[in-house]
Amino acid sequence: MPFQKGDYVLLEYTVVDKDDNKVVETTVEDKAREAGIYRPDEVYEPRLIIIGETKLFEPLEQAIMNASEGQEITVEIPPDKAFAEGSE
Repeated sequence: MPFQKGDYVLLEYTVVDKDDNKVVETTVEDKAREAGIYRPDEVYEPRLIIIGETKLFEPLEQAIMNASEGQEITVEIPPDKAFAEGSE
C-alpha cells in the first residue's frame, strides 16, 4: 500500500554522489564504516519523516509515496532538483 501525505515513515538511506560513486551520508553504520565516513558521535538509525511535512527533495518524496513498506528504492536527484538556484 503506497504512503500518503501525513504518514509517518522511518527512512533508512544512503546518499551517493553519482559522479564519483562516493557515499556522502548514510543512516547505516556498516555503510558509513565501509565508506570511511563513520563518526562515533553520529547516531546511525532510520530517520523519522512525515510525508508532506518533512523537507525532502520532491523526487524522493514522490518515490517514497509510491513505495511499499520495507521496499528498497533508488532515487536519482538531478542537480536542478537538489540545489536551489544561486546555491552553487
